[in-house]
Amino acid sequence: MDEIVSPTRMILGSIEADIPVHELLILAALGGGELELVEAQLREGSPAIGLLAGKLELPDGCSVFAAIREGRAISVRSDTQLREGDRIIGIGRAECEGELYRTLLGEEPEKAN
Repeated sequence: MDEIVSPTRMILGSIEADIPVHELLILAALGGGELELVEAQLREGSPAIGLLAGKLELPDGCSVFAAIREGRAISVRSDTQLREGDRIIGIGRAECEGELYRTLLGEEPEKAN
């Protein structure tokens, strides 16, 4: 046998396949729920693609600090140009989630009732 089958990896792969691609994912609640650690994957059409991180109009109390690019974590600095496919990691107050979504991903999709 050349490969080890991991049930955990299979389950995670299934979950990842079901996550919508244009979502702001909450990774963790911090500070008693006042802050959220979030991830957004920049896909085709994302308004942040091509911008320097320092030019992002982020809401007060919100910051992006890392990107996962081609499988590697990089620090996001003001001169980091954001690219399609980047998974942007940020932190901010829970109430700035909508504005952060619009800044990184564009208009929020209509929510189903």
